[in-house]
Order: sequence, then structure tokens, then C-alpha cells
Amino acid sequence: TGAGGPIVALAGGYDVKEFFVEMGIPVTDSINLEAGARFADYSTGNDTDAFKIGAYWQVNEELSVRGTLQNATRHGNITELYRGQGASLTDLDPDPCGTDPETGIGPSSTAAQCANTGLPADLYNVINVAGVPTCVSVLDGTDADCIPYNLFSGGLPNDGGIQAIWDSNPEMQTYIAIPNFINGDSSETIMQAFVEGETNFSVPNAPAPVSMVLGYETRELESDYRPDASSQAADRTGAGGPIVALAGGYDVKEFFVEMGIPVTDSINLEAGARFADYSTGNDTDAFKIGAYWQVNDELSVRGTLQNATRHGNITELYRGQGASLTDMDPDPCGTDPETGIGPSSTAAQCANTGLPAALYGSDLKSPADQYNILTGGNPNLVPEESESTTIGVVWTPSSVPGLTVTLDYFDILIEDKISTIPASTSLANCLESGNPTFCSLIERDPIAGTLWVSPGQIITTNVNVAEESLNGFDLIFDYSLDTKLGPVDIKGISTITDSNAIIVMPGEAEIECAGFYGKDCGKNPTPEFSGNYSATLDRGDMGYVLGLRYLGETEDLNSTEIDFESKVYIDLTVKYQYNDNLGFTVGASNIFDEDPIYTSSAGTAPGNGNTFPGYFDALGTYVFLSASLQY
Repeated sequence: TGAGGPIVALAGGYDVKEFFVEMGIPVTDSINLEAGARFADYSTGNDTDAFKIGAYWQVNEELSVRGTLQNATRHGNITELYRGQGASLTDLDPDPCGTDPETGIGPSSTAAQCANTGLPADLYNVINVAGVPTCVSVLDGTDADCIPYNLFSGGLPNDGGIQAIWDSNPEMQTYIAIPNFINGDSSETIMQAFVEGETNFSVPNAPAPVSMVLGYETRELESDYRPDASSQAADRTGAGGPIVALAGGYDVKEFFVEMGIPVTDSINLEAGARFADYSTGNDTDAFKIGAYWQVNDELSVRGTLQNATRHGNITELYRGQGASLTDMDPDPCGTDPETGIGPSSTAAQCANTGLPAALYGSDLKSPADQYNILTGGNPNLVPEESESTTIGVVWTPSSVPGLTVTLDYFDILIEDKISTIPASTSLANCLESGNPTFCSLIERDPIAGTLWVSPGQIITTNVNVAEESLNGFDLIFDYSLDTKLGPVDIKGISTITDSNAIIVMPGEAEIECAGFYGKDCGKNPTPEFSGNYSATLDRGDMGYVLGLRYLGETEDLNSTEIDFESKVYIDLTVKYQYNDNLGFTVGASNIFDEDPIYTSSAGTAPGNGNTFPGYFDALGTYVFLSASLQY
């Protein structure tokens, strides 16, 4: 039950050979076609193909039409294809096997196989023996195919360990491990037409008339995600709950206009608007206004004010509701069996969460600190709205030829953000206030009172509740100079996050997340300072790039309080251009093999392996080699 048992290892890999072709096909002076195809052969036994065709028609000087149709594929990655075997939950969430539909709505067809999961009943049978190497299920006739598996064999000197026993018994593997399949398709069709050109209007004494683009666009999006029966029933190990299906789609019709407005030789304005009608019943509008001022030959200033919207995607709207896992501190209503520390909340507070008085202070802790949540879409979501302000200056000093320095300030506010009420927030607010809004989301197991043994769970489906603001600075520099070795280009971008504040629920206090991670700030660390820098030496047909990536320190808001120190990664790339058509690139990222920082609070996605592989270089030094051929 729950997550009890060993967290099994992941091992596997595959190779792929791909052939691809792209063509540009002029038809007339005003009509062009494009076409492409990609064919892939995977060592897993899967062959895939992808195609696209597009067209562009310049009807006249003012009107052009374009469109693209695509069909693409995505092969399962190593994690999706080669999970380890074992009767335990793992930290691959929400789906340990297949494609996560939350990655987007691009045109694709996907088929993923998880070959090494097992039926829970079979896994119980193989270790339930009757004193001899015979399964009880064979003796009592409930399962005559069971082959016993001794978990305590192996591990002695000079033997192959448990893995050797497993590898030498394919019949047992066949009995325990079952293949699971998850298939899905998604499509997006876009058609756009627009008219562009100069108008007959101008600002008095302006050097040029107002230019304008008027356009109309339609988009149709559809997606479905089809786990097999055992995946949907959670009748396999490592799932953490049912893998729910997804099916839905919508279309949108948009009208847009953009204008460039010259004012003087050194001042220009821009404005734009977009109006959208969604088949979900939502109408949205977005606006922007910007200005550019060339103060002198060395200095320019720019700024933009925008009001934008974001409609929920197919996953956020239509994903089926099903069980998943979240990482939380121990249940505040129970006694920790490892430390003996009692409840941190009162019996009355715990009663708010539905805990019977007789179970107050009992063992409610998940061995893996993972608790059940109910996740899923919400077709009643309304679009998010945002307001943003950006102001920037660009400096190209004549005293330092080749140098350009840019400083941009950004301030972004998102309201009605599509999010979920974090399980920890619902639990804490229910304990403190007894507010039915939160307490109705807490569903304890009626017998044990737990939140990690089914049917105990906390409901975290999608809602429009959150508010988030972000402000800070981007400092960008680019310096080109000639040296005895050849031209050198030094460039970099530094991001200073002054504030990243969130309000989880209306009326709740603001939470500052700049320089923190964990709890309501989520799992993605947000350093107050980060940077990416490079120096490139051009030696004609040879090029050398030395890169430096910096991640600032972040503090842990979880009870574990494992803070992340700053990290520096050094990268090196060498490029060789053999001729006008053929080139080679070889390089290494993280050449000093810096290890990631580990934390027990990483948990499930985006965490994995007790770290954050999307933030740190989790695999150490990465060496790559590529060749490109162009005609």
C-alpha cells in the first residue's frame, strides 16, 4: 500500500537513426510551397515518420495568405520506456510510462510502451510461498502460473546478487512484468490571412505615414490520450494511481491589428490589438502600446505596456480526473513512528479535516512522504489575464567600439491564473480555520484516517485562483573585438529577479518566492541572480566557444531546509566547417563534472532522483558530436 517498499532503479537506453529531407518549392513569383519528411528507426523496434506541407501566396502587394499542415511523432524517452521492476511506487509522476499531455498541443501521434511494470496480484503471489519454492496461489488453485521469487536470495560473496537471479529466470520475468501501452494523437490546424502596408494617415510633421497590418486567423486543436485498461485501473506497479484518459478540443477565431506610428526621425510608436472568440464560450481581447526613442548615436530608450490573455489548453480543460502523488511534510494530526513526535495540530483542528477523534495521534505518516491527490482538468476555466510593463535602454558607446549594453526592466502581473490549490495549502487552511472551501477538499481514509492510503486524498483539480507577479532586470552585453588569434565575441545575459510573489488564493497573504523553492512556491528553484555567458573565437573554418552558466543560491521553504548553494557550469564547444555544405560540432557541457545538489523534497515531477534535472545538470558531463550537411 502507499509508497512502502524499495524505490527501484532505472536503467536502459536506445539508439535511433533518422533520415530527413526538407524542400522549398517555388511555383510562381507569388506562390511558394514547402515540404518535409523525417523517418526514424528506433532500436526499441518502433519506426516513426513525420511529414509537413506548407504554402505561401502573395496575392498582391497588400495581401498574403499562408498555411501549414503537419503530422509528427514522439518516441517515449528512457524514463518512459525502461522503468525498473518492483512492487513499489516511484517518483515518476504523474505517468511513469507514457507521454505527458501537459507538454503541449503540437501536431503529433505518440505511442509509448512501459514494458517492465507488473500486476500487483502477481507480485504478491511470487513472494507468498508455502515453505517450499511453490506459490500458495498454485497450491490453492487461484493462480497455477505463479513462479516463486525469493527476495532474500543473492547478495553473498562472489554471486550475482538478486539481479542475477532475475536475469536467469525469464519465465518469472514474463509472469511478473507486463507491457503497458499508452497511445495518443493531437492535431493543430492554423489558417491565417493578413493585409499589410502603409496607410494614408500620418502624424503631423512625421517623416513617414502610419503602417498597418490587419489579419484574421483560425486555429483548430484536438487531442486524445489513451492509456490501456490496466493503466487506467492502476492495475500495475509504479503508477501511483490510475493514468487517466484525455479527450477534447476547441477552435478559435481571431482578428488582429498592429500599427507602426512614426512621430519624428527619432521617435516611433507602436500599437496592437487582438480579439479572439473561442468555441468554449470565452471571448478575449489583448492590447499593447510601445515607444522607441533614439536619444543620440549612443543611447536609445524603449518601453511597452501590454494587456494579454491566455486561454486554457486542452490538458487544463479536458484532462480526466485521477489519482496522483504529492510530497508533503508528515501529517500534522499523527504521531511520527520514527521519531515519536506527536501531532502538531490540536484534536479540534484535525476534526476539521475529517479525522475521527479515536485516530488522533495515530500513525498517519506516509513512509515515502508522498500523499494522494486528485488531479484533472476543468472545462469551466476562464482565460488568464496579465498586465506587463517593460522599459529598456541600449547603450553603444563610441569610446568602446564593438560594445553594446542593454538593460531591461520587467514587471508582470498575472490574475485568474490557472492553477491548483496545493494540497499543503488546503490542509493548512482547513486545520487553521475550518473553512469549508478548503475542508471539502480533504478526504481521509474512513478506516485508517490516512491521506496516503486509498481512498484518502486531497482534491487539487484545476481552478482559476492564483495571482503571480514577477519583476526584475535583464542585463545583456555583447562585445566584439579583433585579436591576434582572430575575431572574438564575448556576450552574456544576467537576470536579477527582484520579486516573484504569488497569492495562492484570493484573500491569502502574498508569498515571496525569489530566492526560494518548495511549499507554495513550487519545486522549481527561483534564484535571485542567474547568468549565461560565452566567449567565441573565430578562426575561419574553426570556431571555439567557451561558456559559463551560473545559478544563484536558493533557500528551501520545506521543513527539510536543504538550501541550494550557487552552481557554476563550464561548457566547451569546437566547430569545424569542412566546406560550404559540411560542418562538424563536438563539445562537452559541464566539463568539470559538477554534481547536482540532492534533496529529499525533490519528489515527483519536476523532481527526479532526489534532485531537479531540469535545473541542475543531473547527469554530470555531457559530451556531444554532430554533423550537418546543407545544399
